[in-house]
Amino acid sequence: MSLTLTGMRSATRREWDEIWQGCAYATYFHSREWAEIWERASGSRIRPVPRLISFSDGKEALLPLSYERTLKGLGRRYVSSPAGTYGGWISLDVMSSEHAAAMCTYLTRRLGAILWRLNPYDPLTAAKRPALAEEDETQVLDLSCGVEAIHRRWTRGHQSAARQGRHRGVLVAAASDKNDWRIYFDIYRAALQRWGRTASSVYKWTLFREMYASRSPHITLWLARKKGRILGGIVCLSARRHLVLWHGVARAQYFDCRPMHVLIHHLMEIACSRGHRWFDFNPSGGHAGVAAFKKGFGAGSLSCPVVNTTPRIAHVAHKLGRRAAEILGSGVSVLPPLTNPDSPATD
Repeated sequence: MSLTLTGMRSATRREWDEIWQGCAYATYFHSREWAEIWERASGSRIRPVPRLISFSDGKEALLPLSYERTLKGLGRRYVSSPAGTYGGWISLDVMSSEHAAAMCTYLTRRLGAILWRLNPYDPLTAAKRPALAEEDETQVLDLSCGVEAIHRRWTRGHQSAARQGRHRGVLVAAASDKNDWRIYFDIYRAALQRWGRTASSVYKWTLFREMYASRSPHITLWLARKKGRILGGIVCLSARRHLVLWHGVARAQYFDCRPMHVLIHHLMEIACSRGHRWFDFNPSGGHAGVAAFKKGFGAGSLSCPVVNTTPRIAHVAHKLGRRAAEILGSGVSVLPPLTNPDSPATD
């Protein structure tokens, strides 16, 4: 007898947390915490609407969906995870290709407009890649070989840069207070002016403020300092087996101190010591130079295609809205939804 989807309901916060914590292929982007940070940072323009799916064989999977609106509600869609990060299902049960096919059908044909970046750490999404998916990739290190073996894979240029940075007195430590986060954001804001329209994303202070305010053990802002001055930093997000460098920036006048090389060297050691399997540099937004920089650390590529079924007119409106927000200095406007969602997660 063929497998069927027999039920769907809103997932509770407890269910979401338990499944996320226990799922071997979950990333931080699948967490309730990530979705709720975006809800607060966006003034509830993005809202978590997790779904618990039941199958005829008794197995269950959770879809960590959110529902977004922009342009005063004219643009609407679901997102599998906020900001185009890894989405898809998570589960405590062993899923088969039949389960994956059923969930792909639901996400792409029955839900309505959706933005969904496939999870590269779940082998079933690669096996059941939706036909609508557009190719993208992330650069990743498998830490199972050990930190020393990983460091030997760095290019000579990267190895030399890390040594130079340490020789010049660059030290790494976690941000200690809100002021550290604010200084980091100011460095980022200066970098946005430097990058201009080539920036692939623009985030507001409210997002970083909410990340700091969450006091989450899964969020760490690592800072590179020289004589007490912050030269740059990287925001790391962690899950059970996965650590991702979600956001990073440095002061242009201190590039010769190699703060990013020193930071990445330190973070690889931290990730290995904490037992993470995957060290993820995150997709590069189509910037070939950025991808090449990451590959210099010995990173390989993992496919993480993107499904975007947003109607063309809404997609264009969203892009125009984001560009207007950049011009006005208000940062990024959050993305869209289509059909009315059910109630959000409860306790």
